[in-house]
Amino acid sequence: MRSLRQSGHAVALPALISVKKPRRVDDNALVPEPGWARRAFPILLATAVALPLLVLLASGVLAWRDSWHQARLDTLHSAAVAAEYIGRVLDGHRLLVERLDDMLRGRSDADIRHNEAILHAEMHRMLGEQPADVTAFVLNAAGEALLASSALPAPAGIFAEEEYFTALRASATPTIHVSQVFMRRASDQTVFTVGRRRSATGNAPLPDGFDGVVIVSVPTRGLAAGLTRLRANDTDHIGVARRDGQVLAGTRGFSRPPPPLSNGPVRRAMLEGSDRLSMLAPAEADRPERLVAVRQASGWPVYTLATRPRAAVVADWRSQMLPQLAVGLPASALLALLASLVWRQQAALGQAYRGLEARVAERTAALAASEAEFRATFDASIIGKAQAELGSLHFVRVNQLFCDITGFSADELTQGMGLLDLLQPEAGELAQALRLEALMHGGTHHAEERFRHKDGHTVWAQISIGLIRDGAGRPIRVMAAVQDITERKLAEERQALLAREVDHRGKNALAVVQAALRLTPKHDPEAYATAIEGRVSALARAHTLLARTRWRGAELYALVAGELTAFMVSDAASPQVQLNGPVVSVPAVLTQPLSMALHELATNAIKHGALSQPGGTLRVSWTVVATVLRLEWREQGGPPLAGPPARRGFGSRLLAATVGQQLGGQLEVAWQPDGLRCVMEVPLQRLSSAETAAV
Repeated sequence: MRSLRQSGHAVALPALISVKKPRRVDDNALVPEPGWARRAFPILLATAVALPLLVLLASGVLAWRDSWHQARLDTLHSAAVAAEYIGRVLDGHRLLVERLDDMLRGRSDADIRHNEAILHAEMHRMLGEQPADVTAFVLNAAGEALLASSALPAPAGIFAEEEYFTALRASATPTIHVSQVFMRRASDQTVFTVGRRRSATGNAPLPDGFDGVVIVSVPTRGLAAGLTRLRANDTDHIGVARRDGQVLAGTRGFSRPPPPLSNGPVRRAMLEGSDRLSMLAPAEADRPERLVAVRQASGWPVYTLATRPRAAVVADWRSQMLPQLAVGLPASALLALLASLVWRQQAALGQAYRGLEARVAERTAALAASEAEFRATFDASIIGKAQAELGSLHFVRVNQLFCDITGFSADELTQGMGLLDLLQPEAGELAQALRLEALMHGGTHHAEERFRHKDGHTVWAQISIGLIRDGAGRPIRVMAAVQDITERKLAEERQALLAREVDHRGKNALAVVQAALRLTPKHDPEAYATAIEGRVSALARAHTLLARTRWRGAELYALVAGELTAFMVSDAASPQVQLNGPVVSVPAVLTQPLSMALHELATNAIKHGALSQPGGTLRVSWTVVATVLRLEWREQGGPPLAGPPARRGFGSRLLAATVGQQLGGQLEVAWQPDGLRCVMEVPLQRLSSAETAAV
């Protein structure tokens, strides 16, 4: 806050404000002393003209930074969502390959050929709701087709020279392999495959252990449509590539196998194993300079690349600046014209003023001039001012702003009220200063005190008290200058409250992470790492939603959708998720445990439930009755359930503890044959004692 001296208003004013005597230039004219305002006027006028241009320039710089920052956030988000989407698609095809391999387990090549019609029908059943252009093949050790979903009997020919066949044959152990893009022989479609070696065949063992492959094709056209829906901007491009730079799919699609990525920084980062990055890629022969965000699909040597041309970012910046330029430049030109007119008028006024000053200077009494100047300064001051008697401290004169701060009219204040009548009882230091002991030798006294407003509420004020002295230096009155700082005080209190709230939330988050690290089963390192990462990610998403609302709560839809983003893409190859319910704001104290409970349900659905296979569906619905949230989680189309599991896993125990203890609600879980049904009822107005204490 600016002090009273910085604002240009003195607190201790002399009884009489003198005016310098005009200096005599000649015997016929009197010219006033030049003042600082007159000397500074050209500078102020030039500053007024230049200021809009400087503001426009600063706005352009900020808009430029904002455009690049937003573009980086958009591409990072698109790459992350696309990586999740591609990972789900590849996981589904891997599951299909493993099921086909299980179907042929123990069967020899001759047995497969003999029962080709039956196995062909079974293969079609396994493909289920997959798109018609998704095909599956089974090849023997020589590369001959034993079984094909696209033809009966299987097409003749040798496929031993295909990249997927040679790659799987060279592998030391059976593994899932993602091939390069190639043209399908029977059509003009471009596809790549997800395949693995055949295992446990009925053939005689071969020396190298290789006995054919099982592959499922992935049409690039379908992936292009899915990736297109994930773009944040129409100018963006999302591509999919293997770690070695072989391009697999993209939003633009392609009619022939595309060339690999160029040997640039993006490809080098992929080869080095970076799982995520964002950078400005330099221009190439056929590509302009662009912003690139890369994210690895979980569990796969496959990356998604979200790019936005530099020209698109620049165009966004221009679109922000054009309205400002359309207003700012004409306004600056008009301001320059007005400044020119003001300058001319000021020169004319100065000339007139000098003539007028010469005529009236000798006839104007110094006392009258000082009194007029004092009255104008006092009444029109931008701070509240009051004069009081020395002994009684009763008000003698107040300005309008002082009346506005206290709520009393000028008549009420000057008819018997004093400074001590307005102070709260706790203002001991200021009351002591008002008894003049501190003022007589200490000059002015500054303090922040609480005033009693007329309507009864408290007003925080910055008050400065000083003495008005006569020409001989004797004190004659008390001068008080007051500024209303109530809003600043309330803002400081709100800031302190918010800081305590953030500190409390941070401690809660660390406690949850510590509990997850301690309680998650550790017998499988990979599963342990995946579980911890998922739970911490769920916690981070909840905190992100809370931060957006300044810890006032989170929207339930965003909380549920955050756990199921990858399954909310409309694609026949992916399980379907439906969210249905009114707009519900979850209190901040319930957001974190509710997010963890939803994460456990989503993890179970992805691993064992409806989201673990194509064709599965999940419907999440909720209602609010009398401040109680009722949320139903219904899975269908997953693996058939024979009943509840034999033992409760950590996730089930965590879900029950979270709903029952942290959320203070009730949990109902039904393991129905067609899928899991879970109903939780949570009171939305429940606050724990620890949370109440923190607030």
